[in-house]
Amino acid sequence: MLDRQERNRQDGAEYLYQQDIEEEFRRDRDPLYKAQAELRDEVALQGRGLREKRENAAYLAEQRAASGIGLLDLFDRYAAVPGRGRRTVAHWRTIMVKLIAFIGHNDERRLGHKELVAWRNHLRDSVQPSGKHLSPSTINGSYLAMVDAVFSWAKGDDLVEQNPMAEVTKIIAPRGPKLRNPEFTKEEYMLIVVEK
Repeated sequence: MLDRQERNRQDGAEYLYQQDIEEEFRRDRDPLYKAQAELRDEVALQGRGLREKRENAAYLAEQRAASGIGLLDLFDRYAAVPGRGRRTVAHWRTIMVKLIAFIGHNDERRLGHKELVAWRNHLRDSVQPSGKHLSPSTINGSYLAMVDAVFSWAKGDDLVEQNPMAEVTKIIAPRGPKLRNPEFTKEEYMLIVVEK
């Protein structure tokens, strides 16, 4: 049985070797066939390159989905990029810790739009230890900005699939009462001058 398989393997190898010799001979003798064969080889090579590229992209996506990156790890990678402000990084890291405490996990894959909206609303509605609410500019400019900056950077570096902050709307500050112009109108000025 083994001798028969070995003989079949050898016959197959010999057949392929003969095919290669005939191919080379024909390429040397026929310039048109040579050009067509080179074109076929190039198309096959490009097809193999595209197939490998697709397989690599699928593999990377599969690995990313399997491994995930912790939110703190993702933030630390963001913070490690040269040029980040030391004070901003320290402040934003505390915000990331607060976000993790609110959502109850450290998995970037599980952080979604609904959790971020709930966090934004929690920040807006909760009273701080000082007895005040966070201002909309603080929520938008620090808390939401941190998540958006980290995930925008991570998406650009192909570390995450999407930025979950992309469709989370910012808090709109309530309008205060409309105040009048501090200048006197002509009528008011005339009234003051006439009374004097």
